[in-house]
Amino acid sequence: AADGQTAADASAEVFTFNTAIAATLVWLAASAGGTPRAGWRSFVLGLVIGLGGANHHTIVFTLPTAIVAFVALLRSGERKRIVVAAVFAGVALGLTPYLHLVTAGGTAGWPRWGETATIDGFLRHIIRADYGTFTLGLLRGSDSAWDHVVAHLSRTFHEIGPAVLLLAILGAVAAFRGGHAQNRVWLARAIFATWLLGGPVFHALFNIPLGDFGDEISARFD
Repeated sequence: AADGQTAADASAEVFTFNTAIAATLVWLAASAGGTPRAGWRSFVLGLVIGLGGANHHTIVFTLPTAIVAFVALLRSGERKRIVVAAVFAGVALGLTPYLHLVTAGGTAGWPRWGETATIDGFLRHIIRADYGTFTLGLLRGSDSAWDHVVAHLSRTFHEIGPAVLLLAILGAVAAFRGGHAQNRVWLARAIFATWLLGGPVFHALFNIPLGDFGDEISARFD
């Protein structure tokens, strides 16, 4: 595993739970096809999606993997309306931490980010507007999108090394060629799409200046 990313994933930050959510989505997608008790697994899928959304908005980049898990559950033999209802129930439960922001938003002295008791403040908090949502800042630096992507890929290569990179490339080629169980093929493609969205595409949106401090911030999202 990459030293820098492992440190971030194990720190007292949103990344630890984000990583756990992403790993759970992969597990659910890999084990969903033809599984018994698909109704309960559908509820767990919704719960994981909801908790991920309540934790940090960048979990949206794992949507391709969540879709693969959802489609596999729909094809599991369980009645589709049960699967859909269970997923929605799980999402609703997973998002309940946001209720705390509403109730505590008007409490004096309670630590929070923004005026979450108001609709505008609540929405700004959800999309992390004060952090630029997906840009990480409100002011644009002089570095181009390509500069940020190259910096991201360089850090990633340095952290994972050539052996892991080769395995990832071979896996991606095998996934796109197909020839394996259909669900596994689509899962591999979804994981690749998740990396593409959460890696190069996400970093192309960054507007913080590259440099010591900017690199340190950007590296947290590698």
